[in-house]
Amino acid sequence: MQEQNDSENEQIDIKETELLINKDKEFQIDLALILKTSIDQNFIDIMTEDQKTNELMSLKTIHLEFLNIRKIENLELFDKLQILFLQHNKISEIENLDTLINLEYLSLKNNQISILKGLKNSKKLAFLDISENQINSIIFEQVPQMIEILNISNNPIETNVDIRKSLLCHLKLIDEIDSVKIDQNERFQALGIFPKELESYQRKLTQRKMKKIMKFKKIEQVLDVDKVEIKEDELIEENDNLTENTIHDIHNLTESLITKAQQSNIEKLYQVQQELLEYQKLHQEIRNKIYEEQIQKQQI
Repeated sequence: MQEQNDSENEQIDIKETELLINKDKEFQIDLALILKTSIDQNFIDIMTEDQKTNELMSLKTIHLEFLNIRKIENLELFDKLQILFLQHNKISEIENLDTLINLEYLSLKNNQISILKGLKNSKKLAFLDISENQINSIIFEQVPQMIEILNISNNPIETNVDIRKSLLCHLKLIDEIDSVKIDQNERFQALGIFPKELESYQRKLTQRKMKKIMKFKKIEQVLDVDKVEIKEDELIEENDNLTENTIHDIHNLTESLITKAQQSNIEKLYQVQQELLEYQKLHQEIRNKIYEEQIQKQQI
């Protein structure tokens, strides 16, 4: 019984180390290879062909590292894939990943890639390791802006002193480049917005806004009819000999003046409200414009 168990364990070990034994052999990506590298070998032997296919199509993680692979291919059907390991191969181009719309983690460390591109449709990609390659250029239009962690170290492009700045301008959510965290000062400087200038700009806008608010409050106060300075009763008391028609005319005139005063104040209030709305809109537009202009400058 013990001998049988030892034999079974030996078979499992052989399957798990088969690829390592053939470490100089070049492999091509296909379903059979993925089945061998990415699914628990203990279950493969007891699966039917349909079960194997279903298991493959539902994979969220695929391991294809250390296989001397030269070309990324035959991954079109894995639309549920989230994590892809392709490090330590001989890949020269990032390609055929367009259908992997749920990909979040991609490791291409230690390959032979010279251009960072081919990831346009991987909009959920948050982690990218492309260190230890031959990267000398980046096509930013084909690099997802949602990347949060990027490792591009040990590449020829590192000699470009502006590369980190360019990456900061393009990658809106980037939090870490080459294991170095991004702080707010570095982000502002990359965009050409310096904290002191930004603080001054915001203070001026706040002062303008407070002036508008004070004007708004003053107009609210004069909307009260009791504060309209039309002394109708005093006018009538000082002229006891006024006829009934004249008194009636005074009443009408008073009501007309009050109505006009109210209408004028309401119009002023509305005008200030509109100015406040325009101020808020202008404030947001200016901030957006500053951000967009700095990004455009970096891309040029």
